[in-house]
Amino acid sequence: MTYLFDISVDLYSTARTEARKEYKQRVKDVRDKRKFKKYLKEFMTKAKKEISFDIDIGDDEDKRLAFTETLRQLHKENKKNIVVKSESLGGEEYKWFTLSKARRLDSTIGHISGTIDLNDDCSDNNPWVGNVFIPAKYQLLFIKNRKRGKQTSFTINKEDNKGKLYEEEVEVDEDYRDNPEGGFFPYINLSDLDLSQYQIFKTVDKKNYKDNCLVYACIQSGVFTDEEINYLRFMVKTRLIPNNLIYDIAKQFKCHFVVRRIDEKYDERSQLQIKIDTRKRPWAKEFDRIVDLLLYKNHYMIYKPLNGVKPMAIFRKLFKEGKFREIKSCEMNILATNEYNSHLADYTDLEYDPELCCKLIDSSETKKEREWSRIYYSDFETNTTVSPHMPYLNITVYRTKELIHKMIFDGTNIADRLLKSLENNSLIYFHNLKYDACFFINTPGWDVQITERSGTILQIVMTKYKPNKRRI
Repeated sequence: MTYLFDISVDLYSTARTEARKEYKQRVKDVRDKRKFKKYLKEFMTKAKKEISFDIDIGDDEDKRLAFTETLRQLHKENKKNIVVKSESLGGEEYKWFTLSKARRLDSTIGHISGTIDLNDDCSDNNPWVGNVFIPAKYQLLFIKNRKRGKQTSFTINKEDNKGKLYEEEVEVDEDYRDNPEGGFFPYINLSDLDLSQYQIFKTVDKKNYKDNCLVYACIQSGVFTDEEINYLRFMVKTRLIPNNLIYDIAKQFKCHFVVRRIDEKYDERSQLQIKIDTRKRPWAKEFDRIVDLLLYKNHYMIYKPLNGVKPMAIFRKLFKEGKFREIKSCEMNILATNEYNSHLADYTDLEYDPELCCKLIDSSETKKEREWSRIYYSDFETNTTVSPHMPYLNITVYRTKELIHKMIFDGTNIADRLLKSLENNSLIYFHNLKYDACFFINTPGWDVQITERSGTILQIVMTKYKPNKRRI
């Protein structure tokens, strides 16, 4: 394949460039090259005209690969205001991904084509996820800004069934406009005030940073039980906390979250902005607890007064009086904690703590292969003509000696019935895990642990728990 669809870029030329070699390696996964070429031509034709379009991928891997190849080409051309809106299988949840030079393309594509959105600097962890988001449908949007006085609207160009172009206004929420993340407060308190309720301390002591700033703020709120806090620690294993994770936590614990962010690019009177308020969400109507947070200097903290004075009045006064000193990375021993991130000041010496160094692994130790109680093979059949896709059949088989056993699930509650039928400590293989997982991963009563690399699901661990007792 030497030339594809008159796309005049080096990637598809006859030149034996590294980019072309990488491309050829990727398309080895194409099952039906004719379908792949058809999809790629369709997507690129619209993209080059900056026509926004929807794509329902489902379990069509050739279509997924054609879509991600389109994203690579757009990224190479460095066009502005291109975003991907990914929707969950049911369409009730979505996430935004920006396609820009500021982001690593492979990471972005990994998140788009995979199942969960992870922080880049923490993606080697196996995250505990509540209300797991699995995209099945995408919108590629070429967004144009239109200002009307102080208001900004967002429009896209689309194409109807007859090929006629029309303009459509799109609603872009705060998750796309501004999606700040939280880390630790990068200053030391030099005043006589005790600011520890905000996780701001007078000295650098790693014991103060054992908990992520969001977990610490939730502890200070006093609305969670010790058991809930321990479970929250499993959910929040990252150094930085994106806003969308707070929505997941709110749903998991049935608790309202209000996040007030200080945006210092505005004048002081306009800096305080509410970025998250789950009290306005229809799915949170029955929640009767609330956590009020402040996001300041990229640090989540409890939003409550100290000695009757609001926190921002205190912070502004202390900064004005020079009572905050920037934390230098070379002076702290918190490099292995949740809160450390790359926004610290540069090192000034090469001192290190030998206790934090890696230990040599004894190669003589052999890892014992895990023994499974039973191994299954499973596949879902779905109706793709409806949205969301609806499973109407699951067939699962397993072997006992020479006998092959077949389990057939149809009708309603297929996923729940399948999970209940599985042996404890069993292993199950799926035809297409990241698609089939859409139908069982959010089944009530199960904890979920996902292992993913570059957007590919390697493993999902499902653990049953009792509704009134969370597993820790």
